Amino acid sequence: MYRFASNLASKARIAQNARQVSSRMSWSRNYAAKEIKFGVEARALMLKGVEDLADAVKVTMGPKGRNVVIEQSWGAPKVTKDGVTVAKSTTCATVLTRAIFAEGCKSVAAGMNAMDLRRGISMAVDAVVTNLKSKARMISTSEEIAQVGTISANGEREIGELIAKAMEKVGKEGVITIQDGKTLFNELEVVEGMKLDRGYTSPYFITNQKTQKCELDDPLILIHEKKISSINSIVKVLELALKRQRPLLIVSEDVESDALATLILNKLRAGIKVCAIKAPGFGENRKANLQDLAALTGGEVITDELGMNLEKVDLSMLGTCKKVTVSKDDTVILDGAGDKKGIEERCEQIRSAIELSTSDYDKEKLQERLAKLSGGVAVLKIGGASEAEVGEKKDRVTDALNATKAAVEEGILPGGGVALLYAARELEKLPTANFDQKIGVQIIQNALKTPVYTIASNAGVEGAVIVGKLLEQDNPDLGYDAAKGEYVDMVKAGIIDPLKVIRTALVDAASVSSLLTTTEAVVVDLPKDESEAHLAMLRDTLLASTNFPKASFVFVIASGSVSTMALRFPPRLLSQLKLSRRLNSLPAPVSEDSEDESLKFPSNDLLLRTSSNDLEGSYIPADRRFYNTLLKKCTVFKLLIQGRIVHAHILQSIFRHDIVMGNTLLNMYAKCGSLEEARKVFEKMPQRDFVTWTTLISGYSQHDRPCDALLFFNQMLRFGFSPNEFTLSSVIKAAAAERRGCCGHQLHGFCVKCGFDSNVHVGSALLDLYTRYGLMDDAQLVFDALESRNDVSWNALIAGHARRSGTEKALELFQGMLRDGFRPSHFSYASLFGACSSTGFLEQGKWVHAYMIKSGEKLVAFAGNTLLDMYAKSGSIHDARKIFDRLAKRDVVSWNSLLTAYAQHGFGKEAVWWFEEMRRVGIRPNEISFLSVLTACSHSGLLDEGWHYYELMKKDGIVPEAWHYVTVVDLLGRAGDLNRALRFIEEMPIEPTAAIWKALLNACRMHKNTELGAYAAEHVFELDPDDPGPHVILYNIYASGGRWNDAARVRKKMKESGVKKEPACSWVEIANAIHMFVANDERHPQREEIARKWEEVLAKIKELGYVPDTSHVIVHVDQQEREVNLQYHSEKIALAFALLNTPPGSTIHIKKNIRVCGDCHTAIKLASKVVGREIIVRDTNRFHHFKDAEQLEKLPIAKFDQKISTLVNTIASNVELESAVLLAISWSKITPTSVMTYDAAKRSKLESLTL
Repeated sequence: MYRFASNLASKARIAQNARQVSSRMSWSRNYAAKEIKFGVEARALMLKGVEDLADAVKVTMGPKGRNVVIEQSWGAPKVTKDGVTVAKSTTCATVLTRAIFAEGCKSVAAGMNAMDLRRGISMAVDAVVTNLKSKARMISTSEEIAQVGTISANGEREIGELIAKAMEKVGKEGVITIQDGKTLFNELEVVEGMKLDRGYTSPYFITNQKTQKCELDDPLILIHEKKISSINSIVKVLELALKRQRPLLIVSEDVESDALATLILNKLRAGIKVCAIKAPGFGENRKANLQDLAALTGGEVITDELGMNLEKVDLSMLGTCKKVTVSKDDTVILDGAGDKKGIEERCEQIRSAIELSTSDYDKEKLQERLAKLSGGVAVLKIGGASEAEVGEKKDRVTDALNATKAAVEEGILPGGGVALLYAARELEKLPTANFDQKIGVQIIQNALKTPVYTIASNAGVEGAVIVGKLLEQDNPDLGYDAAKGEYVDMVKAGIIDPLKVIRTALVDAASVSSLLTTTEAVVVDLPKDESEAHLAMLRDTLLASTNFPKASFVFVIASGSVSTMALRFPPRLLSQLKLSRRLNSLPAPVSEDSEDESLKFPSNDLLLRTSSNDLEGSYIPADRRFYNTLLKKCTVFKLLIQGRIVHAHILQSIFRHDIVMGNTLLNMYAKCGSLEEARKVFEKMPQRDFVTWTTLISGYSQHDRPCDALLFFNQMLRFGFSPNEFTLSSVIKAAAAERRGCCGHQLHGFCVKCGFDSNVHVGSALLDLYTRYGLMDDAQLVFDALESRNDVSWNALIAGHARRSGTEKALELFQGMLRDGFRPSHFSYASLFGACSSTGFLEQGKWVHAYMIKSGEKLVAFAGNTLLDMYAKSGSIHDARKIFDRLAKRDVVSWNSLLTAYAQHGFGKEAVWWFEEMRRVGIRPNEISFLSVLTACSHSGLLDEGWHYYELMKKDGIVPEAWHYVTVVDLLGRAGDLNRALRFIEEMPIEPTAAIWKALLNACRMHKNTELGAYAAEHVFELDPDDPGPHVILYNIYASGGRWNDAARVRKKMKESGVKKEPACSWVEIANAIHMFVANDERHPQREEIARKWEEVLAKIKELGYVPDTSHVIVHVDQQEREVNLQYHSEKIALAFALLNTPPGSTIHIKKNIRVCGDCHTAIKLASKVVGREIIVRDTNRFHHFKDAEQLEKLPIAKFDQKISTLVNTIASNVELESAVLLAISWSKITPTSVMTYDAAKRSKLESLTL
């Protein structure tokens, strides 16, 4: 009957609490407002917090758990795994708490009595703890201790062994401390004796200058409680030490004034070994430490309380020991002369004090004292590569040490959670008083499965399966090794847990969860109003700004009746506002070419006339148009700080929940790049429409957050909103950036389904998507299906073909774009120039450039850089230089393009000159700049200059990458310094790549170093076995040296491994047509005329001394046949064809897909003289310019003479002598007269070098 009435009362109370849900109470008199939650809602909110915490930490459990980062109120965040302190079992306790509390909440909600549940939980925990204690095994050996330490340190054996050694050295009661190490490794230092954390009071006491320590053998030790100041106080002690011819150590509160001077004087003049240190500790702790020291050394503490003074000291009051070592920071007293029995009695007193103490601090200090007297101190010095790594390792070592001590104290159990799992069996027959208590026991029984389940889940297996299999067998030591994924005997495998850790986890979890389960009301501080919190944050931001006048901002509207916007700020803020600042102090607009006049700021004659009193007293009411205009200006001019101020004002207005205003704010934050604030605005909007979703998706898409854009698009559809063409175009751009082909096709299908596939905005986005994927056929289908086209859709398709080297198709589309009446943009021209650059289509590129000039387009940096690159890669270096001179604005990309052009054409000295000019005008070179100038020096043989720029790059803080090292190796190799190149490779801070070894291999081919070439080739084969180039180079090295057997072996290896040599071919462009040739080509319709023309040229160049270099023939045939093979290389056939089909005197451009051989290089150089033509040959390495039997390694430099002199003088005046000298040396025509501004020393040095 009582049970029935009790249940009715409980249900009535629950009903009453439900009616009071969310009731709030607040007080005046500046009390903080409180919020009260009752019953089910209160427990649900607490459970939510417990689940969030458990979800955050449960991933750290087990050997395959992950790290978590925990923010701290001070210092750097803590990086940890499996809890902050394993010995306190925080992770396991948290997981168990969630399991118990969650089931408890369900049971109470179902009508169970909370107090009976708590009694059942308590009974079950007691039964489990009793069972665990009965199964615990005590440990004593070092191996067992090491096992516990290893498991507690997340499987790191080194830490476990380190702890075992430390305990072995100092004993179970010995103190083990943990400190930061000074190396990368962990170290153990054991202090035998007493170590005081006090050093010498004066460096004059040092006896060992090498170690900077004072070392006293068999000293007398004076222990005094007070300060020592007068000379008379220490005379008696000094006499005793001098009479016994023994050193003296004084331990006191301090030694100062005349007493200190007397000690130092006796040390220096009389040779008495003496040292003074301060007594360790403070207050009562100092007295206790001095008494411990007296017991250890057999002396007495000289104290006034016992009527003792220094003038009456005799030898029996002084202590002694075998040795004392005093450093700057500490003192070590070894082998004290105290009575062993007295020391033991002192230790017993300290042990008793430890048991009685309730303060953790006092216990720690008492344990340190006990260790100093009984077993010494072991110091674990933890090393690491960074502060974060050392901190994380120290946490794990601390955890392992505490867990090991717990294991030594109470014993161990099988680890991995199986001890708790098997203990659950003991609860099946546990007697209970009623049904509710039985439910409490079952809650614990189910919760005990959680640790094993979580560890298995973190290892990637099904936790329920593991738990089920373990419960099916009877071996109490059998468990699941998550690291290896197998069932093992946990004790034999070394997977063990301290009983104290398991017991503490269970008891703490049951206590906390029981308390939460029986909670009926929660009283918390009421959250502050969002608008007030936001405004307060903005105020603090402005006040903290060191550049406050620029941060503060009052808006002026150019049109309309409203002239100012006032914000209600506190007086301390208003006093700093400068409201009469002119508007020219505002940031410059993003685009100066904006055609929308309403977006421009008013002229400078408009001043802000609002006074501080007006702002403080009231504010001008605003309407939606007013706010929209302000936010529009903030969006266009990227004024994020000012936008936040407007936002704060809106939060205090009637428009705080207005959907239009929310969309405008969302757009402002998104366009200004503050996506997190945009997300917060989005989440706080009470209503949303498709504009809201589109704005957020566009923001993520435009700021390289494609995953977020796709995620929110999915949510938008789930909430039932229909996208428009702008939504779809934004999400398609995100999919294109994400490079997910399946996603792109799905979006295309969705557009077709919604009827937007023919929309120009959506179609342009789809075009860009398919071209980025390389699906040009699909892109063409989308383009053809568009109902109307704009310049964006044309540019997207043109750019796609240009990226895929489809130059002809891109040019065809460009002409179609012109026929449809669209005006090309800078993006159109940049795409076409880039396409012509990659394929070497100079004539087509010139035609596009001519159309650009005819259309009146300005040469901006973006298109100008690609145009410069096109002329350079097409062989027209003069035109590239002209483009550079005409650029209105030159950025670092422009300079790099010019440097790369000179480097590719082999104009090393010009490249050096322009590099120094780049630095002079204030453009900071980047890694591409240095790569270009290094390449130029390599191709021109400028060894000293190249090495100088390599060192300069490192001085400028640019870390060399692999391609920089390739270029330096090539630089050294071309100069013939092969041994230095090999040494450079061996000493590089990075692992050599295949390209680096290949550069050395090419140098060996050039200088015919067969042995080193074979060595380099082996490394290339190992790193990149599929590249045919190194095989061919090694074959050529062997063939040129007459080692045909080795050459045959290389060819056989190529055949066996399936590596095939790329066929050599050359081509020329004549009348917009490409003519390609291979060696001994007989397919061309003009083959007979080509052969006759080359025979004619061959005869003339032989008259000039040409002799075929048959070493470049890699076939083992006789001399005559070799000469025949040489004459029909593809570049010679291409040259003969060009001579037949181009006007006399015109420049001939030949391109080859591999390097030009040495014989063809010589033949073409002589042919340029006999035919009177300039010949430019482009191979895979560089451009070769030939004119009048010379390879043009430099441009005519007469016109540069004055510029060079000026630049050298400028560099010299800035005391950059090294750069000036190198520049002067690199130009053969420079004279000492061009450096008249040098002083005498610099001028003489430069003259001697330029000679």
